[in-house]
Amino acid sequence: MISPKLDVRGVEVTSVSGIVSSQGISIGERILEVNGKSVNNVKEFRDTIKVENNSRDKFVIGTNIGEYAFLSNETLEIEAKVPSKTRIQKGLELEGGTRILLKPDTEDFVSEKDISDLMEVLKNRLNVYGLTDLKLKMVSTADEKLVLIEIAGVGREEIEGFVAQQGKFEAKIGNETVFRGGKEDIPFVCRDDGVCSGVHSCSEDANGGACRFQFTIKLSPEAARKHADVTDKLDIITTEGGQKILSEQIEFHLDGNLIDSLNVDASLKGSASTDIQISGPGYGRNQNDALDDAVKNMGELQTVLITGSLPYELEIVGLESISPVFGQSLIKNVFLVGFISLLGVLSVIYIRYREWKVLLPVAITLVSEIFIISSVITI
Repeated sequence: MISPKLDVRGVEVTSVSGIVSSQGISIGERILEVNGKSVNNVKEFRDTIKVENNSRDKFVIGTNIGEYAFLSNETLEIEAKVPSKTRIQKGLELEGGTRILLKPDTEDFVSEKDISDLMEVLKNRLNVYGLTDLKLKMVSTADEKLVLIEIAGVGREEIEGFVAQQGKFEAKIGNETVFRGGKEDIPFVCRDDGVCSGVHSCSEDANGGACRFQFTIKLSPEAARKHADVTDKLDIITTEGGQKILSEQIEFHLDGNLIDSLNVDASLKGSASTDIQISGPGYGRNQNDALDDAVKNMGELQTVLITGSLPYELEIVGLESISPVFGQSLIKNVFLVGFISLLGVLSVIYIRYREWKVLLPVAITLVSEIFIISSVITI
């Protein structure tokens, strides 16, 4: 049950962002080598992915799953850790991470069931986003109920904005809502598939870089009928380029903010089509920054569409980063104290009985109990 792992070479990916996330590298993969050079610890790995003076470097990353090759003029945004040799989970206090305290931003009464529903949506969102080593629990004060989230192995910068985002997505044509984010209206969202999801165009000028992402979703029959009813009322117009489109655009809103708007082809007038293209922008100081921003925006929007919006806007009332340094020191002390305790107990037994045939069975029993307790913890 402890399951010791004999092959723990390389480093284990804990988070990816920017251009790396579009290459298919996922959390949990073990990076074994970079550009043919073996990776034995986190420091070596960070040195190999560092880019100096904005030079455009080629990276070939070999993992236990496969090989990835791409170009980048910036240090790769990959966080990693030393792979665990057992199935025992160290948790937040030993591994380090982030602790967040959230409060529903509403004047309405919030019951325990409301908090439970909120925690369920949050957990699904974090799981889809790739954060699985986490704990959620309700915390009650004198006059309000809060949600405490503990995420091991993740820094505050990576999660702060994403957790507090309500994620209320709406697609509107004119002033009418056609569909909303969540399983009820959107049963399928294309994700991690280059055929139907990705960044399709980038450009750069004197003002900076700009990219556009695009991915496919499937609407439920009810949402498709709503789309057909709304578009059936619209007129068909002809653009200067000769394209026939509907008189109103489809607009995508996230938390009340317009993120993109697209023309609707005339062929979709009154059509109960279930296949819809979602697109959006990414901006940056240069083309690479814009690409990173587009990949980040696409990932967050896909997650919102899969899990739906949170029932309330959330306010971060507490945010704490926990360093893994204390955990490393604690583990060393635990082993040291455990060894001294075991030695002390065996010394007392030997002094009392002066018999190895008594001492050895007791020693075996004590060590076996430690392994049994450790194995039960991993279940």
